[in-house]
Amino acid sequence: MGKYIHFEVCEEKPKTNCYKVLTNRLIIESGVTPHPILLGLIEWYPTWRQYTFFPCEDTVWNSGCLTEIIDFLAELKVNKKLDPCCSSFDSSRKAR
Repeated sequence: MGKYIHFEVCEEKPKTNCYKVLTNRLIIESGVTPHPILLGLIEWYPTWRQYTFFPCEDTVWNSGCLTEIIDFLAELKVNKKLDPCCSSFDSSRKAR
């Protein structure tokens, strides 16, 4: 958990997960259990072959929150490279 935000898995997939970006501060509403605010999602973007951040509409970001997201994206990148089942190298292809 970072200073301002935290991340939760919202969908587990065989090779890539989806993560919710949530506030650490809980919102208290009448008759509702206190809960964080969803700020966006981090998902695998196949066109760029990397995880990317998709902010929710009408959210405002400061450098501290963006740094936490960048750090989390970097961590996902390292973990993906270390995971042999998720390697982009296809050993069944023959060299030319």
